[in-house]
Amino acid sequence: MRLIKTKKLVDDDTISFEVFTGSNIPPYVTLSHTWEKGQEVSYANSKSKAARTKKGYKKIKKTCEFARKQRPPIEYVWVDTCCIDKSSSAELTEAINSMFKWYAQAKYCFVYLCDLEKPQGPRPVDSLALGKCRWFHRGWTLQELIAPAAVYFYSRAWDFIGSKQQLSSQISAVTGIEVAVLDQRVPLSAILVAKRMSWAANRKTTREEDIAYCLLGIFDINIPIIYGEGHKAFKRLQEELIRSTYDLSIFAWTPMEDDRNNMYCGFLADSPDAFVLCSNLVPVDMFWEVRGELVATNTSLQLKAPNYEMKYNGKHQYFLRLNCCYQDDEKDEKCLAVPMRKIYSQTYLRARVLPLSTESTTFGLMTCPLDEMGPQTLVLLTSLTQSLGHRSLNMDQSQDITALTRFAAVQFESHPEFPSWDGQSLEGFPRKSWDVQDHLFFSPRGSSSNWGAVSLGEMGITSAIFFCYWYKQSTGWDCKGTLIGIDDNHNWMDVWRELFITAQEFDYRADYVLHQLRHYEVDMEKRSTRIRRQSGTAHVFFTIQKSNGRGICNEHFWKVTIGIK
Repeated sequence: MRLIKTKKLVDDDTISFEVFTGSNIPPYVTLSHTWEKGQEVSYANSKSKAARTKKGYKKIKKTCEFARKQRPPIEYVWVDTCCIDKSSSAELTEAINSMFKWYAQAKYCFVYLCDLEKPQGPRPVDSLALGKCRWFHRGWTLQELIAPAAVYFYSRAWDFIGSKQQLSSQISAVTGIEVAVLDQRVPLSAILVAKRMSWAANRKTTREEDIAYCLLGIFDINIPIIYGEGHKAFKRLQEELIRSTYDLSIFAWTPMEDDRNNMYCGFLADSPDAFVLCSNLVPVDMFWEVRGELVATNTSLQLKAPNYEMKYNGKHQYFLRLNCCYQDDEKDEKCLAVPMRKIYSQTYLRARVLPLSTESTTFGLMTCPLDEMGPQTLVLLTSLTQSLGHRSLNMDQSQDITALTRFAAVQFESHPEFPSWDGQSLEGFPRKSWDVQDHLFFSPRGSSSNWGAVSLGEMGITSAIFFCYWYKQSTGWDCKGTLIGIDDNHNWMDVWRELFITAQEFDYRADYVLHQLRHYEVDMEKRSTRIRRQSGTAHVFFTIQKSNGRGICNEHFWKVTIGIK
């Protein structure tokens, strides 16, 4: 750590440095300020005569003078403009990754507000005046406000305005940061990731990458510093956050620009601005939740989390349930949920909320009940284009992404009176290849034999199973199905367990499942069966018809119609 000798600058008008390493660092003061183009003193020009004519030189000297006036006098000062040799990439990387710690360890931090006039008379500065200061809208100054315990504010004439503690209510009103955080009564680690991100919303940095690098200390993480990568730096910040902490609020952002040509996007935000609506989020205590590992790859995030299926506006949609809610919803025992679109096996993109009509809607969040739910392993794609690869080149604007990722599909329709279409009792297994939104099973290219089973019944009680399998034969692709009623087979419970528990858990292939069904003497060509209903009994039947799958899959498509009489 390179420090300026205060006595040398005050007495001799000369900037002189001393370097300290390890824990052998003396007490020092830091200066927090906004840079003025062409007016700052760098390490390279700190010894030149021209440096003394710059406004930055006066700021450094004033900081040293104030440090000398402390009792006992403080011998050293750290200033970001000239205490870092920016020609050394290694030193710059170390400084950026250590800066929060350096501000936190400072004896005092002096904040110079170059565009603030001291209020007339004894009245304190108000939040309106502070909010107009450029310092409160810059990226790097966020950590410079939070990290030090003792922060003192000065006007453009270097008049004392007040300490962080004295101005805490005004600062909180301007920044959205709670007074308890400013006073360091609540640790940063206790604050939701999304809420901390919201503090940086609408703050600006000169270099695009710095909006990510200025937040490293806020989240207590480190990443390599790579200038020239642009917005990818903020993506790497989020990926490192996901690796280091299990906090699903990182997905509680909302895109600022609503591109109506895209129905989907990745799960990572482009900038902290997307978290601007997260300032009043509070954590939800899901005491039953099993916290799994979050793994970030170059295209996706793998995690264990509750996967919620919601029916609204007469439609079904997948949601990722988060560990947070808006403060107003806390008493209602609800949490936020991110709408998702399943594009292949347990793999999702972020989606728009399904609309009431065919008009496009926003990438907003929904609320869902705080019910106990077991977590599932999910893969969340971080990029729309990377997830599709070369397939995106063949996609027109009217085509759904799922049509590119599904090779074959078997979709279900039903008679209007059929009880399973109430959104409660229709379940498809294996879940990895079942899409609740489109009511279909799907399979990827390269899979020559597939199967699916749907539970039919009322009030959550299965009274029949529809089993189907689609496969490649010498003459092409075919799809067949059968109905298995509760009264049709004396091995009913074994069949149910084999299809809905064992086969799914062990990811059985279609040929093995077919072998097991024949072992249990299941009639593989039964076109109708009797089911039990609250009003008595009824007969269920089905038909399978090959159809045009445009907009649903890119090759083979069948429609299964289930009727009742």
